[in-house]
This record gives sequence, C-alpha cells and structure tokens, in this order.
Amino acid sequence: MRYKFFESNFGPNFCSQKVEEVKKLINSSTSFTMAGMPGVGVTIFLKYLATTNLAYFIYVDSYLLPTLSKKEFFQTLLLELGGKPKGGDTEQLFQNCLAELKILIGKHHKIVLIFNRFDQLKKEFSQEFFSNIWSLRHVDSAKIMIITTSNKPLSELAPETITVGHLNVFSKVLYLPPYSPKDSHLMVEIYIKHNLIADKSAAGVALQYSGGHYQLLQMILKSARVSNPLQDQFIKIQLKELYEFLDHHQKQLIRKIALGKKIGEMDSYLTEIGLVVKKKDRYLLFTPLLTEYLKNNLPVRLPAKEALLFKLLKNNLGKLVNKEVIFNTLWSEDYDKASEWALNALIYRLRKNPTFIRSGYTVENYKKEGYLLVKN
Repeated sequence: MRYKFFESNFGPNFCSQKVEEVKKLINSSTSFTMAGMPGVGVTIFLKYLATTNLAYFIYVDSYLLPTLSKKEFFQTLLLELGGKPKGGDTEQLFQNCLAELKILIGKHHKIVLIFNRFDQLKKEFSQEFFSNIWSLRHVDSAKIMIITTSNKPLSELAPETITVGHLNVFSKVLYLPPYSPKDSHLMVEIYIKHNLIADKSAAGVALQYSGGHYQLLQMILKSARVSNPLQDQFIKIQLKELYEFLDHHQKQLIRKIALGKKIGEMDSYLTEIGLVVKKKDRYLLFTPLLTEYLKNNLPVRLPAKEALLFKLLKNNLGKLVNKEVIFNTLWSEDYDKASEWALNALIYRLRKNPTFIRSGYTVENYKKEGYLLVKN
C-alpha cells in the first residue's frame, strides 16, 4: 500500500459496488471524471481507493497546492511520481513528469493518476493544459488512466477548451451519490473506534439526517445543536451551498420537491448525484434537512401590495411598525384610500397567503398601534 490515508481503516467492504465499477474502468484503461454534489465525500472515496491494490496510484489534491496554478500542479505531480523538481518553468516540469511516467510504466501493470478537486484549477483551464493532461495518459494509454474530480462534468465547466481529441480522457463521468446507510454506519464505527467522535450519542442523529452526505455527517457529529441541526450555522451554510451550485432550472425543481409540488420531467443530473431520490411514484430530496432548509429560506413571492407590506415589516423585524408609517408607505400616492379597513384586509390576505405561511414568519397585531413581524 503506497498511501497510508486514514480511510484504509474502512476495510475491504467499504463502497464495494462503487469500487467494483472503478475496478472495471481501471482494467479497461478508461479515464473518467468522478462527479458529485459539494461535500458529498468524493475525497474520502478517492483516498480510500488510493490505499487499495487495484493499481499503482498517484494522488494529487488541488486543495493542497500552495497556489492554484499549472506550475504548482505539475511540480506536485512530479514529486508524487518520484521526481525531484529543481526549478524550471511549467513546460520543463511537465516534461519531467512525462519522463518519470515512462520509468514507472516499466515497473507497474496499471498506473492511475488521481487529480482530486481538479475543478479548483478552472482559471488555468485551456486547450494547452488539457492537452498536457491528455499527453500524460498517452505515455502508455494501455497502462495509464486518469481520474479527475468535479461537481459537474468538465465538458460543462470548460466546453470551449476541451477539444474532440481530449474526449477519451474527459468525457466519461462516474457519479458518486451520498453513501449508503451501511457505508455511513461503517465510517461512524471507525470514528468511534479511533476516538474521533466526542459525543457518541450524536451518531444516531447524524446517520438519520445526513442522508449519507459526508460533510453533513461530520457537521452533525460535531454540532452543539444535535437536537435541532438547522439551528447550526455551519450546517445551514452547507445546505445553502448544495442549493447555490445548481443552475436555475435545477433550483426550481428542488424547490418544487421541497414544497411537495408535482414534478414533470426530472433533470437526470439531480438523480445521478443523488441529491434527488425517487421513492415509488414521488421524488424526495436526499435529506429532510435540505427540504426544511428550502421551506424556511425560499424567497417569499406575494402580490404587489402584500409584498410591499411584508418588505416594510421585515426591514423592521422584531420592531413595532406604526400604522401611520404603513399608511404613508403603502398608500403614498393615493392616501385618500388608506383606511383601517383596507389595512386590516391587507393583513388578513398576507397572513393567509400560502407562500407567507411557508416563510415561517408571523404578523402580530398591537391593537391600535401597529404591527410587528416575528420569525417562528
């Protein structure tokens, strides 16, 4: 075993189905991009993979580069290949990498280059850079394969820089959905065994609400708000990231799912990465935490007058807004129409609006003084 990552403790049965898929790709010398939602645990899987005997692995993580540059990338790769960088520009480092690979192919049956968090180098993406990566494999295309990782297929991230000739390295995509309950349990057991979990009672909650998502699992295990994970700011930030990395159409779909609305045609990417799962005849989000987060944080869409009132109250959240201020704001151009009856009717419509109800806010009435908006 060349790499002694902690993940080797997970044993021979960890992610057996996904490992078997990768094994077939290695045996056929098929390069691929492993894609998954942010924080799902692609790094954990690849570190585990690098500790197996399926091939001679070379592991480079862009997250560990001093700077996200081509020069640092090839310098780190050269070190992992067994070379000794002695200055030189990017081109010289690249040529040295090719030379080291030619030595290694005489010693090993299969060589797998793992470029983890490869999409972090996006600002360096160019036809020349992709041609260099392509050239690494073609030192011996029967023996060398490349695994890159990205939240989305590289062809979507860099459509103008990946040429037809590069497709045999960058076109194949293998998706990593959240870990199965069995694999999640296994990870937690190993963390407990190695005393990496301070509060063991949090394990059940973490397994229940993480949905197999690695970062959520870790955050819940370490949270001081295990009884209500959505009160933890770090968990909310992770859930927000899962929403924000999607495109507009995908966001619309998962909002509908969170609100229990009917879905027509599903975006296959959402099911491939496991963010959306289908149970019987309905779609669900992979964790109820994301469902509740979206319900509580969806933008409130209201008719114009109700929206203006809601904005005024929200800008003064927790503070009493005098009726006179409301009249001056909502009926500034037709003040003669402002009346207690009109305001009461508007408050009634706002309170009954389904979108407002889902927002988690409540309007409190202070008799003849005014109104106050509070968050439930």
